[in-house]
Amino acid sequence: MVIALLKVSRRFPIPVRSFLADTIALAGYLGSPGKQSLRTQGLRNAAIERLDDKQLRATLRGAAYRFWRETFWMAPSSTEVELIRSMPLRGEEHLQQALGRGKGVLLLESNNFGSRIMARRILHSRGYALHQVHMAVHLGSGFVLAPKDRDWSSRMLGRYFERCEKEFLEEIIYLPATESMAFTRTMMDRLKQNCIICLAGDGRYGQRLIEAPFLGIPKTFSTGMISLARSSGATVLPLFCLGDGYSRFAAIIEAPIDVATSPQRDASIAAAIVQFSEVLGKYASQYKDQFSGWDELAIPPPTAADTGPG
Repeated sequence: MVIALLKVSRRFPIPVRSFLADTIALAGYLGSPGKQSLRTQGLRNAAIERLDDKQLRATLRGAAYRFWRETFWMAPSSTEVELIRSMPLRGEEHLQQALGRGKGVLLLESNNFGSRIMARRILHSRGYALHQVHMAVHLGSGFVLAPKDRDWSSRMLGRYFERCEKEFLEEIIYLPATESMAFTRTMMDRLKQNCIICLAGDGRYGQRLIEAPFLGIPKTFSTGMISLARSSGATVLPLFCLGDGYSRFAAIIEAPIDVATSPQRDASIAAAIVQFSEVLGKYASQYKDQFSGWDELAIPPPTAADTGPG
């Protein structure tokens, strides 16, 4: 159903695609009271300004809109592809300076904030070759499902999303569910070639996880990307993309994360994770409706049944 919808809608003008995406998002929002309850609790737990009822509803709807707008931009129309070329890229000087060092770049995205798809599409439109890292459970556009749990329809959807992503990616590197370290060698090789690797900075999968404060609440982060940067000498740059409605986006590259604040490896890794958490927290607190991970700040944490679209 999702594949057919995206393929057919590519022929439609932007206002129609916007209406479709937001209608589906609104239905998901209204049909997932459990998830909205968790997000509400997370918003109340977070160290941010208090929201009145109207602001709270707008924030919760925004999270649902973000998911489905992201899904539609996985397969943009020809008009939308042309529109991407005019979308701003702020902080590009950080990327150019990092590439000038010749040791590769790690662009840290967020699973929960803004539009990862549009950030990469904007970079691609500027001529940057991107190597994307996904976990094995990644199905595409925010859909997550372990390979062992996939049936023919979910496998078909995953292959479709992969083809969509390869329109603007040089390569997709999948991290295995096992403890194999082969992928590390692949990424080290790409960084030696001064490539740009994109990966989630707030991922909760990895061989080593640590907690860092996020908006006043302990949040789990994987340490793998910081360890990789320390080993390779690559520059670590946070990457975000702000959305304004369906068709206005701006990608932002933040200043480098310092991965060598201490001669002690563990202390440096922890400090770097805190730096990224603080940058992400700044965006989440300022643009609350573009952050969909409020449910992760709920206490107790959400169960698997609460983590679907909506």
